Amino acid sequence: YRGGNVINYSQRGGINVVTEKQTRTSRLLISRATPEDSGNYTCSPSSSDAASVLVHVLQGETPAAMQHSISICLTMDLALLILLLCFVLVR
Repeated sequence: YRGGNVINYSQRGGINVVTEKQTRTSRLLISRATPEDSGNYTCSPSSSDAASVLVHVLQGETPAAMQHSISICLTMDLALLILLLCFVLVR
């Protein structure tokens, strides 16, 4: 979904969803992205919770850094592991 509406693939072309069945992940690929492609994108599978990302497409010559939502999970897992390790060492 984009902005609460189902993405219309035929409207602009260059939009594809790549699904990997083994890892049960999907990626939305937008070729030739323009600032008009900016917005809130949501993946809403029937068998899991929805996940959203806010995309900003900037007009420029240097690509911006890519952000992945999984990095938040990894950081939280690492922080929890460090906290648990500290607790064990203190005891």
